[in-house]
Amino acid sequence: MSKYFSLCARREKNIKTKQTTKDRTKRVVNLFNVGRVFLVISIVGLAGLYVFSVNNDSAKGFELSRLENQQKILMEQNKQMEDKLQQSKSLVKVQEKVSVLNMVNVEAIEYLQLDNNTVALAK
Repeated sequence: MSKYFSLCARREKNIKTKQTTKDRTKRVVNLFNVGRVFLVISIVGLAGLYVFSVNNDSAKGFELSRLENQQKILMEQNKQMEDKLQQSKSLVKVQEKVSVLNMVNVEAIEYLQLDNNTVALAK
């Protein structure tokens, strides 16, 4: 009978060994599947970040282009205003304004002579 019990014990030991080997294999496979899932999620996440980055750069490029166009328009308006200012300061324009405002030329200049002790009163 002892042979029978020893055979049964060996058989149980072999069964346990086979089960532990299967458990190890399942664990390795489970870890492998987890690794795959993590890899896929990482790749999808990085692809999403890349698309977001490219989209963000594209939007900034359009905004920069719009602002450059606006700058050109404002510089052109500034130049036109400066030209208009220079024209209004020209001697011809001043002489035209003199006649429009009915101004006359000064014929005689008289200077006021004051004593050295005279001062002005501030209010």
